[in-house]
Amino acid sequence: MASCMLGIFCVLSILAGFGHSLTCKVCMQSFSSYCSGTDVVCPAGHACASSYTLTTGDGSKLSEEFARGCVPTSRCNKTSSLSLPRGKIKMGVSCCFQDNCLPPFPTLPKDNFDPNGVTCATCSSADSDWCYTKDTMKCNGDENMCILESSHYYKPVDSLLSLRGCATKSMCDLGMQAISYGQLKMTMNITCTSAGSPLYSHLQLLFSFIVASVLSFRMMI
Repeated sequence: MASCMLGIFCVLSILAGFGHSLTCKVCMQSFSSYCSGTDVVCPAGHACASSYTLTTGDGSKLSEEFARGCVPTSRCNKTSSLSLPRGKIKMGVSCCFQDNCLPPFPTLPKDNFDPNGVTCATCSSADSDWCYTKDTMKCNGDENMCILESSHYYKPVDSLLSLRGCATKSMCDLGMQAISYGQLKMTMNITCTSAGSPLYSHLQLLFSFIVASVLSFRMMI
């Protein structure tokens, strides 16, 4: 569930950036490739975006989330992923650049099981914003960053969540965010390290995460 709930945030982040410039649709839908919603005015330098996030555990689909909203143009047409020993999150973002345009369905990163030489600590906790063990996992493909994700969910149920694993740099770039959307209110902080580098933390409101069932969480621990 750890990666499941992190996935939730992936989709919700796309709903965070409103302001000036383009007018875009904002919405979110679980287990779907389409959603419809209201219009919002995005901040300058943002595009209309679609995000698709898939969370799997032990080879089975745990959740999939589709969202539309505003995203910084630097985040357009990119993919990211995060892995735990028993679970994985994949996310894709696509963009368009006209008022109320509908971006194409995002593509997800392809599986890459080639070892990249990075080894990361791995753990997860459903009742703490910190976890640490001596357990490690070997990272593959573009997941060459070691990630620590800490979340505090305030609604609909007050809960804490933390996890460590392997991630792409684009996943690490999510940084620290606070989200309030519908019945969900939460904060999340992502910090990452790369081999031989100091702590890496990029604070940037960006886009795209997901909402998965809290019940699925136990499947990931």
